[in-house]
Amino acid sequence: MSDALSKEPSKDDSGPSLTEKPLLNRLGETLGAGDSTSQDEKNQKQQENDRHAVQKEIDSLRQKLNGRKKLVEVNKDVEKAKASVISCLRANDRRPLDCWKEVETFKVEVARLERSFMSKSSV
Repeated sequence: MSDALSKEPSKDDSGPSLTEKPLLNRLGETLGAGDSTSQDEKNQKQQENDRHAVQKEIDSLRQKLNGRKKLVEVNKDVEKAKASVISCLRANDRRPLDCWKEVETFKVEVARLERSFMSKSSV
C-alpha cells in the first residue's frame, strides 16, 4: 500500500494528481474563480459610477465658469508695455535683467490702470 502512495504519477496523466496538489488548494482555486468574476463586475460598475460622477462635476464646474463675468478688454497702453516686456525677454533669453526698463514701464502702466479702477469703484 505504501508503494502505491509513493509511486510517481505516470506521464500519461494530463492533470495534477492528488499527491501533487492538496485537495483544499484545489477547492480554493475552484471556489475563488467564481468570486473573481463577480468582483471584476463590481469593480467595473464602481469605475463607471465614478466616471459618471466625475463627468457631472466637470459639467457643473464648466457651467459655473461660463457664468462668471468676462474680463473687460485690457488697456492698450498696458498691452503695449506687456508686449514690449515679452519681446525683450525673448530677445534676451540669456540675460533677462537687460529688460528692466521695459518691466518698469509695464509696472507704471499697471499702477496707472489700478488707480483709475479704484477711483471708478469708489464713486
